[in-house]
Amino acid sequence: MPIPVRLDVPVDPGPETPDIPAIERWRRSEITWTSGNGGSVLLTGDISGWNAGVVVQPGIKGFDAPPYDLQLEEFPSLDGSYYRGVRAQHRELMIPLFMWAPDRRRLLEIKRRVLNLFNPKKGLGTLRVTEGDGSSRTIRCYYASGLEGDEQDAGQFTYCKFGVVLQAPDPFWYGDNISLVFDRSTPNTVNFYDGRGVRNGEPVITPEPFLGMHISTDVPSQSSIQISISGDEDTWPLWTIKDYKGAGVTLNNETTGESFHLSYEADNTTNGKVIRVDTRPGKKWVYEGVMNGVEFTRETNLWPHLEARDLWPIPEGESSARIQIHAIPGSEPKGTVALDYMPKFLGA
Repeated sequence: MPIPVRLDVPVDPGPETPDIPAIERWRRSEITWTSGNGGSVLLTGDISGWNAGVVVQPGIKGFDAPPYDLQLEEFPSLDGSYYRGVRAQHRELMIPLFMWAPDRRRLLEIKRRVLNLFNPKKGLGTLRVTEGDGSSRTIRCYYASGLEGDEQDAGQFTYCKFGVVLQAPDPFWYGDNISLVFDRSTPNTVNFYDGRGVRNGEPVITPEPFLGMHISTDVPSQSSIQISISGDEDTWPLWTIKDYKGAGVTLNNETTGESFHLSYEADNTTNGKVIRVDTRPGKKWVYEGVMNGVEFTRETNLWPHLEARDLWPIPEGESSARIQIHAIPGSEPKGTVALDYMPKFLGA
């Protein structure tokens, strides 16, 4: 028997089918060790399918925040302490390694190569962590211990385990070097938010995208720069001036008020000399020399020409900097200024 249905009664269609989110495919992260002499080994290899190699086991330590030394001084007659300051201490990292090979001969080849690459007498090595999206961070460190060896559980001499301990004098992780070049001799505007810009009507693509710098050379002798560091800490840059023609250079951080002035008069538009100002801790030098590719050969020490020696860092977050090339009387200032820096991070 048919059941009558009123047409004016809405029919509940039921719950909507939820959208199924697309699964993000993330490639396997990689950890690579590069010795001080340039040799390298992949520590996150694939030993499945009878492949000999090295793999990192669960339990790595020291890849996140660095240890801090909180300096507190107790009051002589009051409760509590007085805060004096804080600094990041050197970092210790521990990596559990597992080496395996289908036979003893190949295991010995792998193990002996790893022992050679971790030799601290070869100098500072580089530990690089590369994530699935292609981003990477590095930290410079020395091998300290862990490869002494204990093969009591040797599995017929085809595998071995080690807990490699590394010591990093600089406790911070660094991103890849970012290099920015802008010509002071011709007006140009470059927006480094997406790594692209326009110069003389032609598109410019920087080697690396730089988040947060915009330069406009409306005035031939000076330029204001808005900088936003992508790291977690202040960054000490490396300044390079090519084809310099002027009576001096002033680099001023308008946000912090720090500045330095190089009172060096030169016309280097034809002799190919380059001026480099290295503000990084432990270096702090100013030289004129010659560039051969990416290598810089120091020739003339310009430190005596540095009047204000406040070699400032680029602070975390947004800041404004001004670069000015002073003109030689009767001529136009000229020069191509490059800024190199490596973002500094608390963890890998």
